[in-house]
Amino acid sequence: MTEFYANKRFNLPNLHAELLHRNVLGSMVIDLERITGVAETALEIVAVSQVDDGLIQNIWFYYRNP
Repeated sequence: MTEFYANKRFNLPNLHAELLHRNVLGSMVIDLERITGVAETALEIVAVSQVDDGLIQNIWFYYRNP
Protein backbone atom coordinates (compact mmCIF):
# COMPACT_ATOMS: atom_id res chain seq x y z
CA MET A 1 0.00 0.00 0.00
CA THR A 2 2.84 2.39 0.83
CA GLU A 3 4.48 1.83 -2.57
CA PHE A 4 1.19 2.35 -4.43
CA TYR A 5 0.45 5.68 -2.74
CA ALA A 6 4.06 6.90 -2.99
CA ASN A 7 4.40 6.05 -6.69
CA LYS A 8 0.87 6.29 -8.10
CA ARG A 9 -1.03 8.82 -5.98
CA PHE A 10 0.99 11.31 -3.98
CA ASN A 11 3.18 12.17 -6.97
CA LEU A 12 0.23 13.33 -9.12
CA PRO A 13 0.71 17.07 -9.75
CA ASN A 14 -3.01 18.00 -9.54
CA LEU A 15 -3.96 15.73 -6.64
CA HIS A 16 -6.14 17.45 -4.05
CA ALA A 17 -8.31 16.10 -1.24
CA GLU A 18 -10.99 18.19 0.42
CA LEU A 19 -12.46 17.04 3.72
CA LEU A 20 -16.22 17.52 3.47
CA HIS A 21 -17.32 15.98 6.76
CA ARG A 22 -15.85 14.03 9.70
CA ASN A 23 -17.54 11.84 12.31
CA VAL A 24 -15.72 10.27 15.24
CA LEU A 25 -17.17 7.26 17.00
CA GLY A 26 -14.80 5.92 19.64
CA SER A 27 -11.64 4.77 17.89
CA MET A 28 -13.24 5.03 14.44
CA VAL A 29 -12.93 8.17 12.28
CA ILE A 30 -15.24 8.42 9.27
CA ASP A 31 -14.29 11.04 6.67
CA LEU A 32 -16.19 12.10 3.57
CA GLU A 33 -13.68 13.50 1.07
CA ARG A 34 -13.75 14.93 -2.45
CA ILE A 35 -10.66 13.91 -4.44
CA THR A 36 -9.59 15.68 -7.63
CA GLY A 37 -6.61 15.09 -9.87
CA VAL A 38 -6.99 11.31 -10.11
CA ALA A 39 -9.82 10.93 -12.62
CA GLU A 40 -11.54 13.23 -15.10
CA THR A 41 -14.25 14.01 -12.56
CA ALA A 42 -14.03 14.46 -8.82
CA LEU A 43 -14.40 11.36 -6.68
CA GLU A 44 -16.27 11.34 -3.40
CA ILE A 45 -14.96 8.73 -1.03
CA VAL A 46 -15.58 7.60 2.50
CA ALA A 47 -12.45 6.76 4.47
CA VAL A 48 -12.94 4.82 7.70
CA SER A 49 -9.89 4.82 9.96
CA GLN A 50 -9.33 2.84 13.13
CA VAL A 51 -7.12 4.96 15.39
CA ASP A 52 -5.33 3.77 18.52
CA ASP A 53 -2.90 5.89 20.54
CA GLY A 54 -3.07 8.59 17.84
CA LEU A 55 -1.94 6.25 15.05
CA ILE A 56 -4.00 4.79 12.22
CA GLN A 57 -4.08 1.03 12.67
CA ASN A 58 -6.41 0.19 9.76
CA ILE A 59 -8.09 2.16 7.02
CA TRP A 60 -10.86 1.28 4.58
CA PHE A 61 -11.93 3.28 1.52
CA TYR A 62 -15.39 3.16 -0.03
CA TYR A 63 -16.27 4.83 -3.30
CA ARG A 64 -18.42 4.44 -6.36
CA ASN A 65 -16.66 4.20 -9.70
CA PRO A 66 -17.46 7.26 -11.85
